[in-house]
Formats: sequence, structure tokens, C-alpha cells
Amino acid sequence: MATTSNLNAIPVMTSNTSPNGIANASSADASFPAYLAFNGVLSSTGWRGLGNINQWLSYEFTTTKAIAKYSLATTVVSRAVKNFTFEGSNNGTAWDVLDTRTNITNWVANVKQEFVIDSTKVKRYKMYRINSSSNNGDTSYTDISELEMFEIIYSNKILLSSGSEQFASSFVNEDSTSDYVPTLSSATDVSLGITTSASTNSTSSFNAFNDATWQVSSGISTGWLRIQFPNPVLIGAFSSVGWNNAAQSPTKIVFKGSNDGVNWAIIDTFSSLTWTSAVEKNFTTSNNTPYSYYEFSDMTCTTAPLTLDKVKMYVRKVKNKTTKINSLNITEDILIKYGGLSTGLDLTSAMNIIEDICIDTNVLGSGKTFEHSINMSKSQINKITLG
Repeated sequence: MATTSNLNAIPVMTSNTSPNGIANASSADASFPAYLAFNGVLSSTGWRGLGNINQWLSYEFTTTKAIAKYSLATTVVSRAVKNFTFEGSNNGTAWDVLDTRTNITNWVANVKQEFVIDSTKVKRYKMYRINSSSNNGDTSYTDISELEMFEIIYSNKILLSSGSEQFASSFVNEDSTSDYVPTLSSATDVSLGITTSASTNSTSSFNAFNDATWQVSSGISTGWLRIQFPNPVLIGAFSSVGWNNAAQSPTKIVFKGSNDGVNWAIIDTFSSLTWTSAVEKNFTTSNNTPYSYYEFSDMTCTTAPLTLDKVKMYVRKVKNKTTKINSLNITEDILIKYGGLSTGLDLTSAMNIIEDICIDTNVLGSGKTFEHSINMSKSQINKITLG
């Protein structure tokens, strides 16, 4: 029904109000204001709060967003948050607690920790904040070097009503947890029908997919890596591991797909990437098209030579999901979460997932619905398209 983006929803901030949104905090050292926790730099001091208890750091978006996951990092472990809540607000006064964490002591300097919010708490807010009641022992400061937030992305879906019952149907992306690429014997593995190539050192390009490493020529900090499958396959996610010198791992990856090796479609662009040596980084894409060719394109790194280590690729399966909603009143939140427009719902296809949800809610808010009654005794519905 929904996936969580792996792209930080907060832009790279250059001040508390630029390029957009507002970074704020309960207090801040003059040299380490709030926006430094949103500047995309993991390995330097970000925001520094003046105190070890009751410190908060917030970001206000220009429009409401549904945040499903967030990550935190610190450069000084003793100043990292230990007991804290992640909260949302639409007015800056009333804050809803979306996630509560206690006794978080397993921090490593310059390494991000991710925290997933309970899906029942995910709603649209304009402002979010980390509210820390205590840190990990430092008596003077609370530090957050980076705070990232990740939106939930809803698939195309439609809300159907039959009598007093509502049925939501949506397309759900499920990415495999097993690497799709088998062990390759060379850059052109005839037995498997798989070919890999690269901007430089092409003959060793297959190593990147063999739990090993591909590296461009000495002194070069840009490049691309490509893999060709014998038949189109829908790749929904990929991962890679930070190289021994993390500065040689790419800070930017443009992920592309093609079915002829000539005409390429940009699937996603991943920018301002930071890596930790030997730590795997996962990338979830928006891809919904099978391709024979995939390319890790336009890659750049901080320190040459550019290196890509232990790449894995994961197949995506798209499933049709039907949700029965038992609710006396359909609210605006329910319509946002389960309803909406569909680019075409094929009712003749099998429903892979069936879910039954019971909700007792208040009356509809400011949202609007389109309702149309259909006499099912006279005709059968095979497909609904809204546009």
C-alpha cells in the first residue's frame, strides 16, 4: 500500500531559512546553529544545544508531509540523545508524539541510526522535531550532527463503497531480500547471459556484483557501471557497501534503465550521499518498469579513485491489495491513506493481499469525495479508470 522513500525530505540547508523551510531549536551554540543538523555533512558537528536535558531540534516544511522514518547521527557519543521523542505539529504549539525511544546508548560517532515510526502514527504534519529529555552523559551540551526525515509514498489506489462497507484497492511494491545477480565468472558471462561494463576498468566491472569491488582508473573521481540481463527484470532496490576509504564511495548516483542500451530513462537520482566504511547502504527506487539494462550513472566521489563495493540488486514484485475498512465514518485521513485516484484498477485480476481494518472515527474534515452509485444487478465492473 505504501513504501518509504530513502531520499531525505529535508533540503540541504545553508541557513536556518535557506533554501526553504525553517530549522529551529530550543537553544543553540552560536557556532553550531540548528540548520547545521540539516546541511548534509555527517562527519562534522551539526547542531549543539546548550544543555544536557530538555533540548529539542525541529524542522518546518513548506507543506505538510507524512514522515514514516527518520535518522540521527552525532560526532560526540556522550552528547548524543538518549531518551527522546519524535513529534509532529501543524501549529508549533500542540505536538503529537509519533515515536518514543529510551536508553539509546549504542551510538557510534559519524554513523547514522534509523528509526521507523509506527504506521498507525504516520500522518501529515508541517513541523517535526526531536525532543530530548536527556543525553548520554555530557553535562554541558546535546549534539545532533544530522537529522534526516523520510516520507511515506502511497501507491495508486481507489476507494470503493458497497452499502456500509468500504473497500480500498492499491498496488503494493514488495522488494525481494535476496540478491538477484548470481555469481559472475567474467564481465561477459555467456552461461548466465549477463554482461557488465564500466567507464574504465570494464573487464573487472563484474567484481562489483560478486561481493567484491570495482574501481575506476587511478586519479579519476567520476564514472559509471552497467549491467545487462538477458531479459527485462523489474529492479526495485539496490545496495552497496562503503569502501575502506569511504571518501572513494560515490556521493551521487543516477540510477538509469534501458531496454536497448541506447535510450535511457532516469529512474532515481541519489545525491549528497555519505558512507561509512564496511557499512551497507540500501536504496529504494521508484521504478515500476522492467529493464534489460541498468546503469549506476553520473557517479562522483570526494577522493579518487571512485569505488563501488559489493553491489546487490533486488527484484520488485507488484501486488494488488484489497483492504476492507469497517468504519462508521470515512474521514479525511482515511481517504488520504486508503483512497485517492487510480490510473486504472483492473478488477478482473487476482487480489494478492486482503486486509480487514476496523476504524471508529470522527466525521469528515475539509476533504471532498466523489461518489457515484452503480447498479451491480445490471452490469459487471471489470475496470475503473479515473482521470
